[in-house]
Amino acid sequence: MTMTFCRNLGFSERGLTTVLVIGVLPPPVQGMPMVTQAVLNRIKVCCNTKFVNLSSPGKQGHSFTIRKAIKIFVGVLSIVRVSAKPAKRLYMPVDAGLGMYYTLLLSNLAKLFGFNIFLHHHSWAYIARKDWRMKLLVSLVSKRATHIVLCDNMRREFCYVYPRAENVIKLSNAVFFPPPSISRRRQSEYLTIGHLSNLTIEKGLLIVIETFRKLLAENIASKLILAGPATSEIERRAIENARLEFGDLLQYRGPVFGKEKEMFFEDIDVFLFPTIYKNEAQPLVMFEALKNGIPFVAFARGCIPSDLDVNGGICIGKDKDFSGHALPILMEWASNREKLWESSRFAAFRARQLINLARNELEQLLESLST
Repeated sequence: MTMTFCRNLGFSERGLTTVLVIGVLPPPVQGMPMVTQAVLNRIKVCCNTKFVNLSSPGKQGHSFTIRKAIKIFVGVLSIVRVSAKPAKRLYMPVDAGLGMYYTLLLSNLAKLFGFNIFLHHHSWAYIARKDWRMKLLVSLVSKRATHIVLCDNMRREFCYVYPRAENVIKLSNAVFFPPPSISRRRQSEYLTIGHLSNLTIEKGLLIVIETFRKLLAENIASKLILAGPATSEIERRAIENARLEFGDLLQYRGPVFGKEKEMFFEDIDVFLFPTIYKNEAQPLVMFEALKNGIPFVAFARGCIPSDLDVNGGICIGKDKDFSGHALPILMEWASNREKLWESSRFAAFRARQLINLARNELEQLLESLST
């Protein structure tokens, strides 16, 4: 798709525009770094590309701060060096935490040197609650900046909170996934619940376990598969206690990648994602579930409601009792497999819709970067 776009613009492999990408690249294997890497890979095809990796693996402390400061300084030098180019762009994801300060620094320095600036927003934190730093950033970069958001809901809310953001385009994370190939009809006597994430309280681990407990209390033949890293003692203890309580009905597979991740999605019927994470915007795992034909049951946070629409799964109000609202749905799917398979087909259909829309959005972003 990207090469077709480049040929349409008259480029063989690389364009005449220079794009400087500054951001955190994997590791860590998390949403924003993964998306930044994917965007960088697309930009490389069409444009002369420079990049500065702000990733600083390791524990936070004095050495972490020094390493991060050095990389930010490299970003400053890179802006100065690229400033001599006739057509120059800065692409940078926006950090919602302390990184907002270096986003302010680097984006305004780029504006001073005549860059067109593309700021990619991945967090809902400064939308849910107005942040003076974001307000200042939007005001200072003004017309030189294009703000990239993840969904229509995010664009509407961002523009409401920061009305001085004039150029706002959408690029869904769905663009980085292949479309679903076939529908699935898993045959099993159990309704298998899945949850894959960084297994934390904020991402809904305890709520998932409680929902499963209530499902078993209703004598529903069901299993639970958990996957992902549990990094703190609280979460590790919760998982171990649940394994003792549920026995063979609960599997904990730890971090999964590649074939192991594919097997995880093959083995489940429903994905639960009761996230209470305040920065939740558009979880990548939602698209992974949908494209595998797995109904997604989640709290209505960030882009999840507009992405799921009426076909991809079930959204539960973020102030509601997740278990209480999810339980009747899970019980119906357990007793009526035709209903479950119908929901599975809807999930795959919604994934195909979102991926196709996102590909058009990527074309528009590449055009803006290249011209």
